[in-house]
Amino acid sequence: MNSLRRQLDALAAIDPAAPSIEFERTWYSWGTIASAMRSLRDLLAQAGLPEHARVAVVLRNRPESACAMLEVLAADQSLVTLNAMYPDDKLAADVAAVQAPAVVASTQDWQRAGPVGDVELVRLPHSFDYLVTQR
Repeated sequence: MNSLRRQLDALAAIDPAAPSIEFERTWYSWGTIASAMRSLRDLLAQAGLPEHARVAVVLRNRPESACAMLEVLAADQSLVTLNAMYPDDKLAADVAAVQAPAVVASTQDWQRAGPVGDVELVRLPHSFDYLVTQR
């Protein structure tokens, strides 16, 4: 377990109900953040990614992007960021170019015309809205 994982786990354990991230006037607790990170951790573990594998995250200014970035870094994986603001064709080209064995993105991004292609999508079982694909 790396020091970032230990620090995040310790913060969440102090008071899981304490507010952690505010987004659009809604506060998400440390417990919610930790749960989202655990869900992603479990899914990435099931994918059988090698140690330090590249995990691409399509970033948006939303709590689930923060959770995904924190989990990828806490898991000692290599974070590859993709810009959700790019047009469909550019984002699709970036997804293909990074050749990451896993891509984390919101449902909104997977429903766009360009990025999906021939991939298997798996919904995470919690309140945040993002999907992971294994490539």
